Amino acid sequence: MPCPDCGREVSKRALMCPNCGLKGEIIEQAAKKLEEKIKPKEPDRCVFADFGKEICRALPVKMSDGTFIVLPLEKTFGLETLIFTYASTNTAIGYGVPEVALDRPLVRFPITATNLTFAAADTNICSELVQPNAVKMDDAVGWQAIQPMALKNHGKILLRIKTGEDAHLPPKAHPYYRKLESKWKQERKAK
Repeated sequence: MPCPDCGREVSKRALMCPNCGLKGEIIEQAAKKLEEKIKPKEPDRCVFADFGKEICRALPVKMSDGTFIVLPLEKTFGLETLIFTYASTNTAIGYGVPEVALDRPLVRFPITATNLTFAAADTNICSELVQPNAVKMDDAVGWQAIQPMALKNHGKILLRIKTGEDAHLPPKAHPYYRKLESKWKQERKAK
């Protein structure tokens, strides 16, 4: 490598530069900085989902029909805003119209990011997002698009239902939302 002081070639492990006498510790530090610049940047293994009040990890997943950021559906119930960013650089990631699984508590956001390492679609969502082994994506029946405003509003209604308020989803609510509404209302009646 070039000596940080005189520019002559010197070993990274030299005790000192044979030309100008620069100390080996300084040469070693310069060598480490040089290696960091040369080393290819490792892609993000996860991204952050910022809901305004809370930031959680989200999982990038490659599926047969595209590339998605997947979250537990319940994370979107109090949704005000949603910004996805790369974990390493905090750069925003654009996404399309969200889709909710027809039979699983999952929501996915289409993305076109290329600097991500993706989980295989047949794996479980990582344990930081949901209970381990609780949600398998490989046997999800299908996905249905939901407009962002409906995702926000219906999630707020579901939160009210879950806490025991007498609230009702609109007639065209997502099928999985209807299942949750029915389940939580039955649980309240059983008490």
